Amino acid sequence: MTAKPAKRSQSARTSAAASSPAEELKVDRRRTNMRAQIEAAATELFFRHGFEATSIRMIADACGITHGALYSHFATKEDVLFGTIERAIAETEQMMVEAMAQAAPDPRSQFVAAVKAFVHFHAAHRLVSLLASSEYSSLPEPRLSQVKAWRIRIRAIFERVILAGQRSGDFKLVQSRGVPAVRLASIALGDMCIRVAEWFNPDGAISAEKMAELYAELGLRLVGAKPESE
Repeated sequence: MTAKPAKRSQSARTSAAASSPAEELKVDRRRTNMRAQIEAAATELFFRHGFEATSIRMIADACGITHGALYSHFATKEDVLFGTIERAIAETEQMMVEAMAQAAPDPRSQFVAAVKAFVHFHAAHRLVSLLASSEYSSLPEPRLSQVKAWRIRIRAIFERVILAGQRSGDFKLVQSRGVPAVRLASIALGDMCIRVAEWFNPDGAISAEKMAELYAELGLRLVGAKPESE
């Protein structure tokens, strides 16, 4: 069971557009600067106008390059979208895995580390996060299935740690009909955390780090565990 792409409201578009994708995207040093610039410009255009309404010409014009120069880096706009989503998901997963490796091995600590890392990425990289969660369905096969598989792999991280907590007695999950409790909790958790990208204000009073801590507490409540603050 995979959640459907979230539809962005106009307020979400306006709020997130205040962030610069050029600042949000980490430049992969194995790539050229121009390739990173193309991805950053396309991210903003895809977000503002939607994938279907954005043309190669618009992306090239935003970067101040010719079509030929753009095609030397990406064959199609689908390549741009796929590459951007691939990097976003890969970085999210890496942050979660690294955070869990540094945390204590008990289910509660592993859960908190995973949630904090996941939320921190979505709060710190808002446009890219929104793009990855809403426009991936525009990709043709087999790339659409590839992205879905990556999303399921991220969810599986939550599922494993929630299952471990259930078995240890640290988590007390709400039982449901039709959907296993662990899967239901992981889907609900993922959806809740992804949504932070829609409204989080990087210039507000709460930092991305603090927001990650607050969401970790909400996550603990979701799986029936008492937060550390209590």
